[in-house]
Amino acid sequence: MENMKWNEKFKTFCFAKGWTQQDIVEMTGISIVTVRHWYQGTRPISQKHRLILKEKIGLNLSILEDGEIDIYSLFSKDMKWNNKLKAYCYAKGWNFDEVAKMTGFAPMTISHWFAGNKRPSDKTKLLLVEKLGIDISIFYEEFE
Repeated sequence: MENMKWNEKFKTFCFAKGWTQQDIVEMTGISIVTVRHWYQGTRPISQKHRLILKEKIGLNLSILEDGEIDIYSLFSKDMKWNNKLKAYCYAKGWNFDEVAKMTGFAPMTISHWFAGNKRPSDKTKLLLVEKLGIDISIFYEEFE
């Protein structure tokens, strides 16, 4: 469980789904300026917008409260492994450089993994499990 602010949980939810801010705008009809404020945590999400987010993108409204969240609960069954890895690291507050330092891999390698351009070997997956504390199942599409 991670203790996160509501806007960090919202960003992690969107990131886990592979959605950009523009994707949220297109799916919901909410302005980009409003979505940016939410990402920054500078404007709360109104009740009207909460209902739109629930209806249009299936957002569990408890995500919009500060507090603990199970990162793995944000992953869908059909989610790609690289988006799971990115979302997990993002939720922990880690960027490419921090993950690189923790694991001993080059930031460019981490970038390739996050983009899904390259996949870590089985040996590397085990190292990532050890160094980052992630569940090995995130590397497999059939995560449940």
